[in-house]
Amino acid sequence: MPKCQNCNKRWSWKQTLKSGFVFDTGMKCPFCDSKQYTTKKTRIRFFLSLVVIILPMILPAFFNISPIISLILIFVLGALFLLINPFYTELSNEDPTLGK
Repeated sequence: MPKCQNCNKRWSWKQTLKSGFVFDTGMKCPFCDSKQYTTKKTRIRFFLSLVVIILPMILPAFFNISPIISLILIFVLGALFLLINPFYTELSNEDPTLGK
């Protein structure tokens, strides 16, 4: 689970998952209200996970796989992503998009 870089308290799985659906680049720490940002490494992992989830959409075009099996794979991979992603989230005090 991610740990706030300001107060060093660990976020719960639920808090981390909820903060992942915020469109703002920064997330408020539920304990000290400081603004925390996901690291560049975490954002790359997130993007690669999305690619893996969407990959089954193109499988029927290259292999003899039923579209229903492809949809099932998408839902299973998506559920796994939602369950596992909060454990690999890392936080930082600085916004990595500013390029300092």
